[in-house]
Amino acid sequence: MKYRYLYLYLMLAASLGLTSCKDKQKNVKTLEQDYVQQPQMILSSNDSNEVRDAVNYYLTALNHKQVDKALSMLFYYDLKTNKVRRLTDKENAEQRAVLTRFAGYRAEIEYIKFFRENDSEVKYNIYFSDKPSTPSNPNCMGFMIRPVRLEGRWYLTLAGENQATYSSQIDKQ
Repeated sequence: MKYRYLYLYLMLAASLGLTSCKDKQKNVKTLEQDYVQQPQMILSSNDSNEVRDAVNYYLTALNHKQVDKALSMLFYYDLKTNKVRRLTDKENAEQRAVLTRFAGYRAEIEYIKFFRENDSEVKYNIYFSDKPSTPSNPNCMGFMIRPVRLEGRWYLTLAGENQATYSSQIDKQ
C-alpha cells in the first residue's frame, strides 16, 4: 500500500514538472521575440561590398588629404521623412573643419554593422602615429558614419545625435 502512494506521488510530481517546463519554453520564445532584435532587411554580398568600397574610397580620400572628394561622398539623412539630401553650406563647413584637421593621417575601418536599411553604422579610426596607444597618450580617434540604403542605392550619411536610430537608442538604454 505504501508503495502505491509513493508511486502515485512520484507520477503526480513528474506530470506537474513536465507541464511547468512546457510553459517555460513558451515564455522563453515569447521573450526572444520581444527582446531579440531580428534582422530587418535582406543583405546580399553586393550590398556589403558596395558599402565597404564606398567607405574605403572615402577613407582613401582622407588619407590623401582630398577633403573635397571625401565631403562629396557625405549626405544628410532625415530620419523623420526618410530622405537623403546633400549637406547644407553650414554642415559642409563644419565637416570640412573636422576632416581638414584629421586629413592625411592613417584612417582604417574598425567595423561595419548592418541593422536596417536606414540604420547601419561604420566606425573608423584615424591613427596619429604608429606608436602604441596608452591611456595618457592615445594614438587614435574614432568616428562614425551611417550607410543608408534608399531605393536600392547606398549613401554615406553623417552620424549625429539628431540622426539617432533604432539600434543606437537600444544601446543608450
